[in-house]
Amino acid sequence: MQFRKILTVLALASVASFASEVFGGIGVTIYGISEGVQVVEVIPGTPAAEAGILPGDKIIAVDQVSLKGLTQDQSIEKLRGEAGRPVEATVLREGEKLSMVMRRAQLTVQDIDAGSLSAWYGNKLNQFDAEEIKVFAESKAKETATLLGVMRQGHLISSEAKVAPDDVVGVFIDQKPVFETPAVSNLTKKASSSLKAFNRKVIGFELFKEGPASIKILDPNGEEVQVIDHQNGLSGINSVTWDGSKIPSGRYMIRIEQNGAVSGHFAVLR
Repeated sequence: MQFRKILTVLALASVASFASEVFGGIGVTIYGISEGVQVVEVIPGTPAAEAGILPGDKIIAVDQVSLKGLTQDQSIEKLRGEAGRPVEATVLREGEKLSMVMRRAQLTVQDIDAGSLSAWYGNKLNQFDAEEIKVFAESKAKETATLLGVMRQGHLISSEAKVAPDDVVGVFIDQKPVFETPAVSNLTKKASSSLKAFNRKVIGFELFKEGPASIKILDPNGEEVQVIDHQNGLSGINSVTWDGSKIPSGRYMIRIEQNGAVSGHFAVLR
């Protein structure tokens, strides 16, 4: 079913008597478009919601790899990954390109059995509202799981609606930490900077406003490798020197903080 394909960008852990899908995800439902994928729903309490992704946003690249020309399933595989790992989504919103960095969460999309739901309420109801479904779903959840919402055919069930119990799922997030490393800060809707150069001696970047900036280099696990304070940040092109001679080659995230705004940029150190 089409809504099942949409839901697979979500993800968490198994609950007895429920069929479930478990994986690391960001918490959106999508459908494929020529540029990549378009966001249909953003599940409250997920990394996507906290990062500021909105319904209608177009995700056109993941970790700087374009989604153009990929199938919906291929795009889903790019968005999914190990829970706790950072991921960069390039978002197109009203013609503006935004970079949003978040950490995948361990989620579960669980089927809610229609017969069990009806029996829970004494087989007296043919339709249920969101709160009634949530009460039942939460009673079956494991201790570390928190229910974020209930969905039917790929859409969140509103508090006012009453729905038949078929094709209903619960979306849970596992509150048990996957990694003990600090979480990657969310990006503001407007990027505070852009990365221009990254090598073992120099980091070049453009600031959109004047003011002190902090440049943090994080490894693939989200751990800080080095922090550089740039006190005399100018509006325009800036550069700082650092010693990366002993840092292993690989993919890093350069996080630039200035005036309360945060931008994350992935780059490869060769």
